[in-house]
Amino acid sequence: MAETKKKKIKIHEIDSLGAHRGWECVNYSRLQPDKFGITPKISWPDGKFSVTAGPWTLPVFVEPPHIVIDRKIRRPDWDVQYKDGCLFISGKFRNLIKEVAPDTCEFRPCVTEFRNGEQGPEIWLCSPIKAFAQTIDLVKSHVQVSGYGFYMNPGIFDRMRLSFVETEMVEVHLFRIAEMSNGIFCDDFFKMKCREAGIKSISFKEIGELPAS
Repeated sequence: MAETKKKKIKIHEIDSLGAHRGWECVNYSRLQPDKFGITPKISWPDGKFSVTAGPWTLPVFVEPPHIVIDRKIRRPDWDVQYKDGCLFISGKFRNLIKEVAPDTCEFRPCVTEFRNGEQGPEIWLCSPIKAFAQTIDLVKSHVQVSGYGFYMNPGIFDRMRLSFVETEMVEVHLFRIAEMSNGIFCDDFFKMKCREAGIKSISFKEIGELPAS
C-alpha cells in the first residue's frame, strides 16, 4: 500500500478587510501619559526579539480606548480592524479567539458609541502575545533580513514566502513572529474557524507553511 502523503499546514497573515474609514479611536493620543498611541513605550523590555515580554504586551492606559463609529460611512457590524500591530475586534471574535486559541492574546474593553451619541457595539482591543523567534528556515524562505534582524519583503514585486521549522504553532493557532513584530499570523485551523463563525472584515494572506509532521 502506498504511503499517504501528509498535508502541510499553511500559515496566513491576518489583516482587516475593506477601507479603514467610518470609525476612530478618539482618545488615541491620550491613552498613555508619556507615549502616543496603543503600543508600549519600551518595545522590548526583556531584550531584542524576546518572546516573553516583547512589544506586544498592552500598556496600562489612563482611560479605556474610546471608539466612535459613523454609520453613514460604514456598517457597524465589522469584527476586525487592524491598527499599529493590534486588532480592534468584536465580542464575537473575542469569544472565538478565547475558544480556539486560548491564552494567546491580551484584551482590553473599549468604550464605544455611534456618532449620534447612541451606545455602540461591544469592541475590544486585542494584542496577540504568543510569539516565536528564530522559527524561519532562511535557506528555504524567500525573505530579506534587514541589518536589524527583521524579516522583510524581498522586493516590491516579489512575494514573501516563509518556510517554518517550529511545530508548536500547530497547537497555538494564533501567534506572532518576533522578527516581524507588527504581523499577526494564524494557521489553517484558525482560518477555518473564522469562516465557520462568519467573522466579517477579516482577510488572510498565505505567507508560508509548516513542514508536514
